Amino acid sequence: MKKYIIFSILCLFLINGNLFAQFYEETRMSGAGNPFFTVQIFRTFSDNYQSGRLYVYSNIINDDLTFISVDSIESFRAEFEWEVSIKDEDEERGIDSKSIRKEVYESDYEETNNREKDILLSAVFDIPPAEYVIVIQMRDLISKKSVSRKIEIEMPFFEKDNIDVSDVLFIDEVNLNQEGNFEKFIPKVNSNFSRKSPFIYIYNQIYSKEYPATVQIRYQLENMEEDIELDTVIVKELVEPLSSQIFQLDKRKLSKNRYRCIVRVKRGNSWVERYRTLSFYWIDTPETGHDLTLALRQMRYILPTDSSDRYIDAPPAEQKAFFTRFWAERDPNPSTETNELMEEYFSRVNFANREFSSFNNDGWLSDRGRILIKFGFPDDVERHPFEMDSVPYVIWRYYGLRKVFVFTDPNGFGDYRLHPNYQHQEY
Repeated sequence: MKKYIIFSILCLFLINGNLFAQFYEETRMSGAGNPFFTVQIFRTFSDNYQSGRLYVYSNIINDDLTFISVDSIESFRAEFEWEVSIKDEDEERGIDSKSIRKEVYESDYEETNNREKDILLSAVFDIPPAEYVIVIQMRDLISKKSVSRKIEIEMPFFEKDNIDVSDVLFIDEVNLNQEGNFEKFIPKVNSNFSRKSPFIYIYNQIYSKEYPATVQIRYQLENMEEDIELDTVIVKELVEPLSSQIFQLDKRKLSKNRYRCIVRVKRGNSWVERYRTLSFYWIDTPETGHDLTLALRQMRYILPTDSSDRYIDAPPAEQKAFFTRFWAERDPNPSTETNELMEEYFSRVNFANREFSSFNNDGWLSDRGRILIKFGFPDDVERHPFEMDSVPYVIWRYYGLRKVFVFTDPNGFGDYRLHPNYQHQEY
């Protein structure tokens, strides 16, 4: 029920704003009644170092599954099947496949709509160096709906070099033994982080053809302006061909909300690097002037125009006071540490940035990003990518709000824009 209360509050003061923007982008399937899932690929070394080891991780949240009541045990059940297929680059030959069939039970109905509760799935493949196509499919066995993802990868020939390093993998949780060495970890399937936890853990495996050996591991965080905000070098002694390394990154040292994480390993004159992007969203007051200004700009969909103009150009102290006061006055449950309304709003902004960004604009400025931030995820998404005598278009339906939005792609480049005939639906 809390989810719907927060959504209703958001709608109330979103609708009252004097809000205008013109932009575009690509849709997201989560919250639209489909078994939407996230995917993370991690390439590393096999036990014999001749082939590569491919980890495929996925997350699906409760809200994207269909639950039915089970009267005999007074609970709710969801059932799905997750399948991963590895094919050659022409998709003519299947290399390997694995599937997981899973049932999920919840005793509380509200938990069936929980967007924070997720299920982690993983599959492991040892494959030789080559180019591949990975097809991942999630089938909801209750609703009979399915969602597929297709990813093209290249498995490198790791052993050809004296030194090599795996992909970058971000980690949610690390378990250490008494000696301080990690025993197991939980991978983070997407690269979106809240500011709630102070640390990010970065995981790599390092291969060295000759050992023992001394290597330098350099961690850099590069922002979107290509400025290096963090630069740390660690010296590590390798006593076997394959070594694991975890680096703890303090998020409090970062001033922006989007970065490229670069990991470079050097031995003598040989070096190799890997990188992966990451981004943040706020669930607390931003600490830096840049973050505050950006957060206030992203609040344009809920701020009156005069407040937006005044505080975006205000000194940082005045910005912070206004930001804190604005969200405190709208906290639906002040007895909790988290401001649920603020977290919901900025998580939508973050989703929009991740899914809707184009070369010209951040995702929160796109037409579909704006509608998603203001109204939440649609109840139904209908796609028409290849209609005769028509440009590609997509329809978003919000049944509870009695609203329909149509976005068209007149140029065929994925720049979907809100159709003029449906602009009145927004206001």
